[in-house]
Amino acid sequence: MKELDYQNFNNIIKSIYQSPNFAQDFWKKFFDDKDAVAYMEFIRKQTDFSKQYPPLEFKENMFFDDQEEITVCIDEQIEKRPKNQKIKFEHYHSFFELAYVFSGSFYTTVGGKKYLLPTGSILMFNTKASHYIEAGEKGGILINILVRKSTFANSMLNMIQKNDLFFSFFLHSLYDAKNEPVTFRFIAEKGSVAEELIYHIVKEYDNKSAYSQSMMSYLFCCLLTQLTRQYQEKTSKPMLKNQKESFDIAQIIAYMSENCNSITLAQVAEHFHYSTTYISKSIHRASGKTFTELLNSFKMEKATYYLKNSDFSIEKISLLLGYSERSTFDKTFKKYHGKTPIQYRKSSK
Repeated sequence: MKELDYQNFNNIIKSIYQSPNFAQDFWKKFFDDKDAVAYMEFIRKQTDFSKQYPPLEFKENMFFDDQEEITVCIDEQIEKRPKNQKIKFEHYHSFFELAYVFSGSFYTTVGGKKYLLPTGSILMFNTKASHYIEAGEKGGILINILVRKSTFANSMLNMIQKNDLFFSFFLHSLYDAKNEPVTFRFIAEKGSVAEELIYHIVKEYDNKSAYSQSMMSYLFCCLLTQLTRQYQEKTSKPMLKNQKESFDIAQIIAYMSENCNSITLAQVAEHFHYSTTYISKSIHRASGKTFTELLNSFKMEKATYYLKNSDFSIEKISLLLGYSERSTFDKTFKKYHGKTPIQYRKSSK
């Protein structure tokens, strides 16, 4: 493997971070959200920085441009702040985040526990994990790779469905209302494949060439696979019974997602050699939804993807998703999104 050009990697990070529009665009999107404005105003009124504040939900509109499925944010600690000036900006996400410590060191606090993150650390948070990250020293650089939930539901989930470690992680984050906070921690060794994949993701983001978003998505899935390989090489633990059951339902839900345009409960049961009762109960236990509700959610996610990323007519999208009547598709779509398909397409362009 060709040695990674760290100087070029550093130059790309600086190019993103020092771009005249980077900070301006970021804070404009962030403060366009009323909850964020109210939260920051609440913090500004406080004088005791040791207090714990209610976590803020970081929403997709705060970080993503309309056409972005995956994006990159750079945090650079220019100077180390005194302890009495640190604001513990606790938050959780409506999207997925992978944080990579490019240089220096940071600390993260999750669930009341504080962890040191040396250079090379990688963290993955699900959408329920409330946390905050603070610099451990001056000059630290943190790379945040952010992915929309809809991107996983529509495309990435199928690409990683044989990845035992991350498939269930993302699946439950997407569909299980009772899912608990989960965080993964890894180390990307200097010169490792994981480090090189992060480099290429950041490079694609900086270039913004044709198909950069697609390339970033594929590279991100490769990164997840590499991290899983690294994890399994270090643990080599056999799969427990409850893990096997979780994997089974993960495969069932993935099969539903891939075939949502035509699948029935009986067909799913036949494919996996279970009874329809077992399938129904397992789906409800894992996702909090009935078979029909989950199937419709898959259809609606794919509908939004087609409306945003294709020139297919609404009639064709309706047929692709298994609706024999356009009116039924329109009614279902409006129930889920509060807009008709035509209104949604216009607002997303």
